[in-house]
Amino acid sequence: MHCTRHSDPAAFLALARPWLERDPVVNNIVTVNVQMRLDGPLPGEDPPLLISVAGPDGDLVGVALRTPPRSLLLAGVPAEVGVVVAEYLAGLRDAGLPVADLPGVVGPVGGAEPFARRWSELTGTTGTVDMRQRGFRLDRVTPPVGVPGRFRLATESDLDRCVDWMTAFRAEALPSEPTITRDHVARIVGDGRLALWDDSERPVSMVGRGIEASGIVRIGPVYTPPELRGHGYASACTAEISRRALQSGAVACTLTTDLANPTSNALYQRIGYYPIGDAVSVRFE
Repeated sequence: MHCTRHSDPAAFLALARPWLERDPVVNNIVTVNVQMRLDGPLPGEDPPLLISVAGPDGDLVGVALRTPPRSLLLAGVPAEVGVVVAEYLAGLRDAGLPVADLPGVVGPVGGAEPFARRWSELTGTTGTVDMRQRGFRLDRVTPPVGVPGRFRLATESDLDRCVDWMTAFRAEALPSEPTITRDHVARIVGDGRLALWDDSERPVSMVGRGIEASGIVRIGPVYTPPELRGHGYASACTAEISRRALQSGAVACTLTTDLANPTSNALYQRIGYYPIGDAVSVRFE
């Protein structure tokens, strides 16, 4: 197998899209991250590292993406492809590319775990699993009943609250991820991709959605302040933002949960999400 590094996100996506669309749900996070950078890196980022993997016959067999300073995102690839990507990146460390400081890898377990083992062997780092995840898909919503309040899209007047809640979500669920910026949250709000659930005219829960890619919309983050949990707010807000995504033309919605959180895993299944596979996030030290 042979790895190729690409510098043009548009050309990379044109090459990779047919392969990514073989499993558009599992590969959604990679597709979306490339689409978001078609006009250049996001604020605070270096140019992305885009990698394609060709098999012995020249056909594409996998892709990977890194947007420094974040972890490597590995698409749904088999173990041997994960190993080849690790060996390729290890070989680039002396070329000044953004791999020597690789903080981790995220992806379906079939490729991400072999990548992590081989990377650790080649670089002398120690890989530690910091989250085991489960991917879910939804094709039709079963909305909860009896939840007080109403759904609405966040507006500019909600920005301070949304920044605070997004920061709290990152600290609780993704502590190893870079701090989210106010400009980033403002962009999501401006795009109409962040929603709130109000009860008694006060916001009590927040849910976001990603951009559509190959007919799939990723839902998240989902956050309710600890003191307001247990009332069904997140369930109702997630159900409604998912319903609207499907109504707007999406084929399906997807989201990812922490397997260590049984509450969220059960919550999403009650509104129509069903499991499609497991992923893992590994940190390197």
